[in-house]
Amino acid sequence: MSLIRFVLFCVVAWMVWRYIKSAVQAGAWKNARVPITEPAAKTPHEILGVRVGASEAEIRDAYQRLVMQYHPDRVSGMGPEIVAVAEARTKEINEAYSRLKR
Repeated sequence: MSLIRFVLFCVVAWMVWRYIKSAVQAGAWKNARVPITEPAAKTPHEILGVRVGASEAEIRDAYQRLVMQYHPDRVSGMGPEIVAVAEARTKEINEAYSRLKR
């Protein structure tokens, strides 16, 4: 029985290899579209990485640490894509902090 399984495995592996090889040669992998899903909404506490009953000092310290880490000026030399991600993350951090300050 193990010889039959081995032969079957080899046949399936060969078929998969041929399919992938033909797709790569045809350039189909370049046109593949990956669906972008919207991430689940995070709470301000999750964004800042603090517990729900955190004090104002803990929230402020977490905010300052994250803003220093993700500020767009710190990554300005790394390229426009990284700067855009840093700007979005900083905006998210600022919104979370302003919601918790209320």
